[in-house]
Amino acid sequence: MNKINAIIIDDEPACIELLSLMLEKYHPEVNVLARADSMASGLREIQRHEDTLALLFLDIQMQGGDGFSLLQQLDVPRFKIIFITAFDQFAIRAFKFSALDYLLKPVDRDELAQAIRKLKAGSPENTAALGNLQAGLKQQKPFDKLAVATHTDIRFIALAGISCMESDNNYTSIYLDDGTRLVASKNIGHYEALLEDSGFMRVSNTNIVNLKKVLRFIKSKSGTLELEDGRLIQVSSAKKEKLLRMLDPA
Repeated sequence: MNKINAIIIDDEPACIELLSLMLEKYHPEVNVLARADSMASGLREIQRHEDTLALLFLDIQMQGGDGFSLLQQLDVPRFKIIFITAFDQFAIRAFKFSALDYLLKPVDRDELAQAIRKLKAGSPENTAALGNLQAGLKQQKPFDKLAVATHTDIRFIALAGISCMESDNNYTSIYLDDGTRLVASKNIGHYEALLEDSGFMRVSNTNIVNLKKVLRFIKSKSGTLELEDGRLIQVSSAKKEKLLRMLDPA
């Protein structure tokens, strides 16, 4: 079994101990090289083990700074990062918008297992994802970019450039203003929950639309939307009343 060399950085000793015990018991393939309880000691351990480090469990708020300040002192990380957080729902939305792995405190066994599985599957991670997450957490305002995980990479798409989305079983087709179609490896329910406060609406079982892209509402039994790109989207009867309120809130 190939070992995954890891470091845990968290300023709460109990959290470090719990995570270490869970890894030892349920994920023996993860070899904890070191543990640190502050930004300074964490940075030293990363530099000490940088040639073999594959995974970093990183708390965001800790002594002497935060996890982002630590990462900014490093070159582009070659290791994967699983964030550990006790943050609120706004922060959780930030992680989802950025497609980065995270664990809520106290760490749950099943969620840890899921994160390790994603790591083994080779989930992509890059500096753009980290930047998107950090900007969202600091600004505390609506996100303007969405991380879209496809089979091969993560694309960072401006929300303003998305026309609509269409369900494709467990996947979602995302249509952009320039005619591009992306196939995202998340179902449409994921995007419905993520974008409900960002000017998007699920208008049927299969479609989400960017309300800013609506050109006109064509009256019929349930209604049809014409979007700026010429696409016609059927509205379900159950969504018609809410849609009309959102298109004309006055």
